[in-house]
Amino acid sequence: MKIFAAAWLMMVMLPILSDRAMDDKEQIEALYREMYEAMVRKDTTTLNHVHADNFVLTHMTGMHQSKQEYIRAIANGTLNYYSAEHESTV
Repeated sequence: MKIFAAAWLMMVMLPILSDRAMDDKEQIEALYREMYEAMVRKDTTTLNHVHADNFVLTHMTGMHQSKQEYIRAIANGTLNYYSAEHESTV
């Protein structure tokens, strides 16, 4: 019975788990692109959706902004994003 269970796990469950990991990766990449498109469009609704409530942006200068401060700075033009290009992760 143990051999059957191990064989079932390897033949049935591992491919499902592998496919799920691919789905998660694709979802993360889609959210990443959605985030950058929203930054360019100044789409505060989408930015609120794709960022966790406890999100903190750390700028290259070391300055920190909460989610609310960051989205407000995009909306009022303090932070401006004009385009974003994405390279393949493969």
